[in-house]
Amino acid sequence: MSPEVRKNVSRGATWIRGLYMLLFALIFNLAELVLAAVALFQFAAHLLAGKPNTRLRDFGAKLGAYLQEIAAFLTYASEDRPFPFAPWPGGGESQPVSGDHGDEAPEESRGKVGDEGDAGGGEPNEAGVR
Repeated sequence: MSPEVRKNVSRGATWIRGLYMLLFALIFNLAELVLAAVALFQFAAHLLAGKPNTRLRDFGAKLGAYLQEIAAFLTYASEDRPFPFAPWPGGGESQPVSGDHGDEAPEESRGKVGDEGDAGGGEPNEAGVR
């Protein structure tokens, strides 16, 4: 074993990060299960109430951002350790999710999954997309 490899293997910070990576890999798997449950509850809410649950939608968006932070840490794309070592994604306040326009347009008039209507035509949205 070369001296450089020996030095790298004996570096304590690398082993500590490895332990954090193991911890966050386990948390990632648990959070995936929670996300799947949120998706099922959202589908049931849509079936029963005719619209998705706003709180679950916001939580699902924040959970997705959390999973993204964990993936970035696990792949060395970020050195920042995710929650609980950093604030929860999105903080405590509820922020609109992409495509959330409040009450300005009824749900039926927005493009959505399963739309049988206008396939790409019509007026462009705020981003200039038809």
